[in-house]
Amino acid sequence: MIWLGNLVSKVNRKGNGPEEYTGIDDMWLVGDTLSIYSKIDTKVNRYTIDGSFIDSKKLPYQVGHVLGYENGYAMDMNYELIDDSARFRYAFLDENLEVEATYLPYKTSPSFTIYKNFQTVSSYNNGVLFFRMLSDTIYFLKDQEFGPIAHLDFGKEWFWRGKGEVSAKYIEELQNHDGIWDAIMYMGEKYIYVMGLGSFGSTTSSPFF
Repeated sequence: MIWLGNLVSKVNRKGNGPEEYTGIDDMWLVGDTLSIYSKIDTKVNRYTIDGSFIDSKKLPYQVGHVLGYENGYAMDMNYELIDDSARFRYAFLDENLEVEATYLPYKTSPSFTIYKNFQTVSSYNNGVLFFRMLSDTIYFLKDQEFGPIAHLDFGKEWFWRGKGEVSAKYIEELQNHDGIWDAIMYMGEKYIYVMGLGSFGSTTSSPFF
C-alpha cells in the first residue's frame, strides 16, 4: 500500500536563537503542535504546524531521548544521574519539570558514552514505550503503571546474556563477538520490527525480524 499526500508546510528553525534549536533528537506531533527535543540544548521547543514558535522549556537533565506525556515528559535517562546521585534508566517529569517517578534502578554507570540515534521513547496505546538500550526487553508506562511488555529472545546470539551490568571491561570482548549487542525496535498495533545490531567485529550483516 502506498500513501500519497500533499505537502502542507515545512518547519526549519535550526540555529542558536531563543526560538531555535541546534539539532533534532526527538520530535512528536500532538494535534497541531510540533515538539522538538534538542539534546545539546537540553530543551523542548514547541511550534505550530506552520512553524510559528509557541514556547520553550529547558529540561533539568541532558537525557538521551524524550517524549511528551500527560503534560510532562517521559525520559530515557541514558545514564544521566538524577540530582547528582540517583541512578535510574527512566524518569518522568511533571508539568513543572520536577521528577515525579523513576524506573529501573542500576548500580554503576559505564565509563564510556552510549547514545542511540533513534527514538527510544515512543507513544503506544495511550501510554509510552521504552526501548531500553543494550537490552532485549521493551517496557511500557501507562496510568502510572510501569513494567515489561515484550521480551525478545536472541538466544546464544545475545552478547549480554548472563553478563549483568554494562561495564567497560566488556568492550574489548564486544569488538570480537559475532552476535547481537543491541537492537533497534519499533512496535505497532500488530507487529514489532526489530533490527539486531551486530558487534564491531561481526562479519555478517545485521539481521531483521
